[in-house]
Amino acid sequence: DLARQPSLGRPNALEIGRPAAAKLGQTVGGADVWTVGYTPQRVVAVWLGYPQADKTEARPLLSPLAAAGLWNALTKYAHTELTYAAWEEPSGLVTLNVCTPSGLLPTTACPQVVSEIFIPGNEPTQPDNLYRIYQVNRQTGLLATVFTAPELIEEQVYLKVPANAAEWAQEAGLDTPPEDYDVIFSAPAADPDVSIAAPALFDYVSGEVRITGSAAGEDFAFYRLQVGEGLNPRQWLQIGEDNDESVPEGTLAVWDTEGLNGLYAVRLTVVRGDQTIETAITQVTVDNQAPDVQISYPEEGQTFAYPAQRNLTFQAQVSDNVEVARVEFYVNDVLVTSLSQAPYIAPWTGTAGVHTLEVRATDLGGNQASAEIAFEIEQ
Repeated sequence: DLARQPSLGRPNALEIGRPAAAKLGQTVGGADVWTVGYTPQRVVAVWLGYPQADKTEARPLLSPLAAAGLWNALTKYAHTELTYAAWEEPSGLVTLNVCTPSGLLPTTACPQVVSEIFIPGNEPTQPDNLYRIYQVNRQTGLLATVFTAPELIEEQVYLKVPANAAEWAQEAGLDTPPEDYDVIFSAPAADPDVSIAAPALFDYVSGEVRITGSAAGEDFAFYRLQVGEGLNPRQWLQIGEDNDESVPEGTLAVWDTEGLNGLYAVRLTVVRGDQTIETAITQVTVDNQAPDVQISYPEEGQTFAYPAQRNLTFQAQVSDNVEVARVEFYVNDVLVTSLSQAPYIAPWTGTAGVHTLEVRATDLGGNQASAEIAFEIEQ
């Protein structure tokens, strides 16, 4: 009943005073309407429509609610002499707490956790990727950077919806995260002798990251590179040893980010002979977690008839802890299509034979993952 109230209102014709599952339906032209539903004890189906001979003539459109009203009356009558019965839970099910609306495992950012029932082997294994914690400048409401004053930075939880759902989220009045970075507190003017050229500010990185730039100038003594987690790191870890060889333009160090994820600050410090120091800093997002890829259609080993079923629409579910950059569909190692946002579906016209479908996903950090299944079109 609760699931139907947002669309049908309260009360509505599908409420019969006892547990019931029901569905309304109609043909495109509105000449046929029906309601099919069941309780733990009875199944009831109601159809209303015009005779086949009259469907070509102009007739008033029928409402599915008319069929629902008849279904309500007939279902109640069918239970007149039956005692109240609730649904019986089948044995072997798994009950698990998940984050709503994603249905994935709860995280510290998840505002609402619900209990859901799963068939064993179908439980979610990935953490929720819709609700995320963002650090913002509380004055501007924009994403904070390493240059934002620490006293203005606060953590806020936002619903990160897919790009194709952004308009819906706005119309629904949902709070979505800011996309722009705070520009009130910006990076100081770059010193050509003390600078980080790459990775650039706000880049996504993974694996071994080559840090390039300049560490030079008059009275140069040595330089060091450090990284710290978060926008205002409490602890800095040094990359390699202090280097007493100046680098006018080139590689400063190689940073191994294995096992790291999240926001990091990279700081270059140049020490002069008179013990004065100069620094350059950049902010990056480390992403070493590959996307999760699952092919939902077709299934492994599924068989189709040629030529009636040669036109297929592949479907895949792809998620990532940061953001998916692209999803590619390959059949027999030949690219079918490349998509940058959900839904990840790919129409394909096939030939008879055994085929291999591979779905490859790449995230913003360059991490890749794939899933592969075999299917057959029989002639």
